[in-house]
Parts: sequence; C-alpha cells; structure tokens
Amino acid sequence: MLLHHACGHLRDLLPLIAGSEIDVLESVSPPPTGNIDIDGTADILPERIAIIGGIEPTFFKNCTMEELYRRVRFLLGTMKGRRYVLANSDSCPPGVSYEKFLLVSRTVREYM
Repeated sequence: MLLHHACGHLRDLLPLIAGSEIDVLESVSPPPTGNIDIDGTADILPERIAIIGGIEPTFFKNCTMEELYRRVRFLLGTMKGRRYVLANSDSCPPGVSYEKFLLVSRTVREYM
C-alpha cells in the first residue's frame, strides 16, 4: 500500500495523482492551507484512491463549536460510501481545544 502525503495547493496536481498508482492521498486541505476542498478532490480522484483530511488547521483552531459540527457533518455526508479518513489537514495547530476533538468524535459516532 502506498500513502502519498501532499498537503497544500493540490488542485493542479490532482489529475496527475489520479493517474498514479497510489492507494491513499493525505492530507487534503481546503483554503487557506490548500486550494481545493474534499468534494472537489473526490470529483477528480478515482474511488480506488482513499482520501484523508478535510478539517483545515486554522479553521479547526478558530471556528466555533457549531461551525465545527457543521463542517464535520458536511465532510461525512460528502464522503459517505467513499474510502475516507476524517482528519485535520496537514497538522493540528497549538491551541485547538480538547472540547473540539471531543465534538469531532461525538459527531462521527452520532453520524454512524
């Protein structure tokens, strides 16, 4: 299995990645860290390539609990039925509250 780390500005690279032999792309970051969201990535990559990411680092740090809840629900709904690992994209910045991690966990369990 080959996992490729390529966070950041991926939009122009995705057609090349789609034609590669990788199994997993990690970690898709929406703006401002990256330049494409999960849904755009899923439209370009074949289903055989799993996708990791979706929660942009500065958003994770600065969002409200309600915004985070909506984002996690969006990601789970968008990627339902697809090979996907919900994760903060690229890295987790210092200062993200423990409560936000708990909210993500609870939301995933609620969604299942």
